[in-house]
Amino acid sequence: MCSKRSARSSTARPAKESGPREFLAQQEFKSSDFAGLTPIVSTFLAKTGGKPTSACFDVAGPVSGGRAHLTNLPWDLEEAALASELDLEQVTLPNDLQAIAHATPHLLPSETVEINAGKAVTRAPIAVLAPGTGLGESFLIWTGDGYLACSSEGGHTDFAPTNHVQAGLWSYLTDRFRHAAYERVCAGAGVQNVYDYLRSLDSSSESATFAASLQAEQDRTPSILDAALNDADNNPLAAQTLRILVDVWGAEAGNLALKVIATGGRLSRRRTAAAGDSALAGRRIHARFHSQGPVCQHADRGAGSRHHGQRRPPWCRPMRSAASGAAVNPLANPKYCSQTL
Repeated sequence: MCSKRSARSSTARPAKESGPREFLAQQEFKSSDFAGLTPIVSTFLAKTGGKPTSACFDVAGPVSGGRAHLTNLPWDLEEAALASELDLEQVTLPNDLQAIAHATPHLLPSETVEINAGKAVTRAPIAVLAPGTGLGESFLIWTGDGYLACSSEGGHTDFAPTNHVQAGLWSYLTDRFRHAAYERVCAGAGVQNVYDYLRSLDSSSESATFAASLQAEQDRTPSILDAALNDADNNPLAAQTLRILVDVWGAEAGNLALKVIATGGRLSRRRTAAAGDSALAGRRIHARFHSQGPVCQHADRGAGSRHHGQRRPPWCRPMRSAASGAAVNPLANPKYCSQTL
């Protein structure tokens, strides 16, 4: 299976004997170096050997009728065409967050960190939020014989500011992009957007040294987050960027939980370095969720208040939980590969 998360593609072959936590082979590719998915898979198979008969490619974008157009790449994918090009008997294309949702019920206690204690309601909906290059969202619903993973493009919905600073950010993003979506704030590219907005308000808070280092980098996100986490006193703009990022992330986690009544639990798949295992980040996420109104406050006092962040054991490194979700995705049952919202 292949996990496609915009900037990079991760390809892997699961080990049948040991399950989705072990791969026979894996490799990451820079997506922009290839014209499409087929040459990536062909390169992977040529290097690793083997002759698969089926494949599950979880992709960053909406999937409908076995076809997908990737959100941040000019690729159009089709199950039948991929099967023909790669000489496979069967190909399925779930959304990448749908694949991560597939893996969620199989997580072990050691693979999550508790953000908010509580008791999940058995067989109730579960919400999944995954900030990465973009902001992925999905959820699971009980069908009577198991959980069904459903995809969503909720990260592209309108960003709703909750204070005056965020209102200014909304205006800044709207002027710049015409549409201020949540993933413009609390995902990979959003880190730079928020930082630029705060710097436009007070450029004197940025040191000349840090400004020069950012200017030399193509992707400023890692440096901004590193400064926020490890040198906040000397980089107040980076520190405030992180606080806004986490606050908006927590608010949208509450939005998603309300929309699907996620009393079965909530999982934040933390692919950005921003969350880490920070207790402060956990408290801010919890606080923003709690501020969503009486429904969330009621849930916070009893059943359905359980909120976990996913740790990063080896099989949960960037893009690997999506690949692991693809591994537990029942390829032979099309109904689990075609649910979209």
